Amino acid sequence: MEKFIFVLIMCCVATGVVARNISELALLHAAESHIKDLGDDEVRLTLSLSKGTPFRIFSLNNPARIVFEFHRLGLNGIGPDDLLSESDHVTEVKLIESELGWSRLFLTLVDTMLPHEVDMSVEPENGSASLNVILKNVNEIEFEAHATIIDDLELNIVSLAPLQLEKKDRFVVLIDPGHGGSDQGAERESTKEKELVLNIGLALRNVLLSVDDIEVIMTRDKDTFVSLPARVNLAQKVEADLFLSLHAHSTEHHQKQGVTIYTLSNGSAGTASEQLAQLHNRSEILTGIDLSGVDDEVTGILLDLTRNETQLQSYSLVSALMVQLKIFGITLNQSPRREASFSVLKSANVPSILFDLGSLSNNMNLINLRDPTWQSSFGEAIAAGILLWRD
Repeated sequence: MEKFIFVLIMCCVATGVVARNISELALLHAAESHIKDLGDDEVRLTLSLSKGTPFRIFSLNNPARIVFEFHRLGLNGIGPDDLLSESDHVTEVKLIESELGWSRLFLTLVDTMLPHEVDMSVEPENGSASLNVILKNVNEIEFEAHATIIDDLELNIVSLAPLQLEKKDRFVVLIDPGHGGSDQGAERESTKEKELVLNIGLALRNVLLSVDDIEVIMTRDKDTFVSLPARVNLAQKVEADLFLSLHAHSTEHHQKQGVTIYTLSNGSAGTASEQLAQLHNRSEILTGIDLSGVDDEVTGILLDLTRNETQLQSYSLVSALMVQLKIFGITLNQSPRREASFSVLKSANVPSILFDLGSLSNNMNLINLRDPTWQSSFGEAIAAGILLWRD
């Protein structure tokens, strides 16, 4: 049986990279792309790309292979002979351009090798990228120790693999800038959270609208108050596929910097089902399902079953978002992935994420949040993460 090792790649680049249309293909350039030996036990792969793009690496056994999988990469007419000319460690190169949005590069190896160093650097001036990977020999025992049987892989990398989401004519993203109106949110001097997150939400909307099949709806697009239940209800009314809430905070701990991503905590899920069953119109709790006349206990069970699937989707989305935030140079909090019982995360059937964009008390954090270039990079990262997760 073939065995796999799955490696999730997260690459840091400079903040302020040139904004590019996320639906645009990254093109592979042959002249500066190659595979070269670095001695008896190492080989380096260099790929020159017209722009940075989401990617992941895994390995196959029998025979030993390394597979690079890229999102929206155009091979640009490049063939195997264009890459393989200076290596005794790699015996065969196979390039496959998929219609599903992923392109794959297979390297067949003489001996078992694993990624030792991985780096994708992006030029701030023009957005072009260079992927450099050094593969290093490992013994078969080490290779096997890192390998995972495919059945286990399917269970363990649910947070990394593309989801088989229902295909619709439109993919609806609901962006929720927190606070608004009389609810100022966090404040520092003349800066108000409600204004910052609205500006960032509008920048995110502009990026997402560049993707042909994505429809974007805002819970608010101006300085107005929207109640928490109304925000959750709107996700059902518009049949949202994804709910993204944007917030910041203020704290005396100035060292608190970077983005944190929240999903609904497991301990809050049961309580959320009870509250939805008791407080909301039964015809509006789940999109496409009328629970009118169904008692609280049965409704709660249905909501819990639905929420279990939704939670898996939310977890997988967080993984994809974290990859792209790092690629686009967005600083993450030291503990970037957390759970909480925020009210806006309690939709039973809509994957829901809350971004805490960091503390206004941190000077660098505040500079970034005010910076249109940072806002654009954040939007590009989120859009790339959504595509990586969805497609």
